[in-house]
Amino acid sequence: MPNKEFKQKVKQWEVWEEITDNGVTISFGRSEHILRFKSIGDISDKAECIHKFEAVTYEEAASIYNLRMGYGTYKPQGKAELCPNGCGCYYYPESSGECPYCGVLD
Repeated sequence: MPNKEFKQKVKQWEVWEEITDNGVTISFGRSEHILRFKSIGDISDKAECIHKFEAVTYEEAASIYNLRMGYGTYKPQGKAELCPNGCGCYYYPESSGECPYCGVLD
């Protein structure tokens, strides 16, 4: 058990699917973004939510997404680096740039 407090901002993620005569459209993103895309018509009313899950970073969410969709292992852009804030966690500066413990690093 770690001897320090870890604060993670867990986010809700969703995957929506719409099947049309032209094929399948898949939409993946944070729940609040999906809601906005639905409100402006970028995601059709005919689309169905096929997965909902929680993840702290985009890299974690993309890994879960790939597993649930059968796409294989997700590989983040760039190499993992140790967080410069000294929290002990790794993050992907060339991908989301978000540390699971410290948030987005500038």
